[in-house]
Amino acid sequence: MYTDTEIIKVNLMGRFQISCGDKILDEDKICSAKGIRLLTLLLLNRKKLVTLQEMEEFLSASNTRSESGNSSGYIKNLVYRMRNVLKQMGDSSYIISKYKSYAWNPEIPVVMDVDVFEDFYEKAGKQENQEEKKHCYEEALQVYRPMTEVLMGEYWMVSIDAYYAALRLEMVKNLAVIYEQEENWEDLIRLCRDTIKSEPLDEELRAWLLTGLIRQKKVQEALKEYENAEKVWNEQLGGYKPECAEKLYQEIMAINQGKDEEIQKIAEIVRENMEEKGAYSCEQGVFYQFCSIEARKILRKETESSLVLFTLCVKGLEEQSRRKNFVLKYARNNFRTCLSQQLRLGDVISSLGSRQFAALLSDCPYEDCEKVVSRVLRTFKKAYPNTSVEICYETARLGDSEKDLLGFVQ
Repeated sequence: MYTDTEIIKVNLMGRFQISCGDKILDEDKICSAKGIRLLTLLLLNRKKLVTLQEMEEFLSASNTRSESGNSSGYIKNLVYRMRNVLKQMGDSSYIISKYKSYAWNPEIPVVMDVDVFEDFYEKAGKQENQEEKKHCYEEALQVYRPMTEVLMGEYWMVSIDAYYAALRLEMVKNLAVIYEQEENWEDLIRLCRDTIKSEPLDEELRAWLLTGLIRQKKVQEALKEYENAEKVWNEQLGGYKPECAEKLYQEIMAINQGKDEEIQKIAEIVRENMEEKGAYSCEQGVFYQFCSIEARKILRKETESSLVLFTLCVKGLEEQSRRKNFVLKYARNNFRTCLSQQLRLGDVISSLGSRQFAALLSDCPYEDCEKVVSRVLRTFKKAYPNTSVEICYETARLGDSEKDLLGFVQ
């Protein structure tokens, strides 16, 4: 029977590490990415023999061939080197060999972080008590880290990493449901923020995060998170917005309207927004409101502003092809950046679907509108010289009537 100090503990998540009591072998001490990959292969398959042929196939992606092309000889040499490295852990025979096969010694007990993580997942699924289920999820998420980068060059490890990432996301969502039922908004917010870093496109996580902030009356934080989410959706999904997002936005606005503010707080928020250079970017509904306000200001001051509608087209590629979608997405992100930088402080831009942007040029006479558009397009073509991308535009004078304005934008 082995004691706790004799059990081998292995970490694949975060950074690779093998420890036994106070003896630790990490990536720096092993000092061989190929050796770490070999040890990982044996440890993940420690209940069976791994043949030389299997090792050659699994490690071929790492170019583990000697210059002479003798892959079997190279692997034997690599095993020999790893046996010497493992002697720092003790005198046990950690790697055993049989005819054209190798294995981790089954008599030496091993605890791997990936197994601990999966055990908590399975245990949670069997629990009927919600408190116990929550505890299992929380413990599992404490263990989880993305796989060590040393291993991510292996095709077989990429699928393993994706498997554990999927388990983690499932547990996060199950835990979020529990937190929401308990009205534990602090932990719900923390959980969602941590997970969104690696799952930025997940709609449910964004919705839970906004819900938690709304329930805590953290209006400005909720607005900031909504703007961050909208930016990600625009850049990655071509303007797509989940239906639940609009409902949550309206809820944020309703809370904001019913809240008493101090003049210093309002001034502070305005000052923070003024620090951003160039045009102001906002969601479609807010853009319409800006246009209405600008139109009324024009009627009062007898000034003039202009509207521009830009449409991006990709020529010469098959409709709905992956290549075309990629080119459009990349061009769209570049054009949004170009608009923000080239337009002035006080101008407003918004995404209208996957291919269009609208720009409100404040205090810009219609006669000067063409000059502004030419400057924007010239800068974009210089930064993104892709001949398959074409940008068409329409211009309109703002201030003739609100009816004309809405007909142009919608």
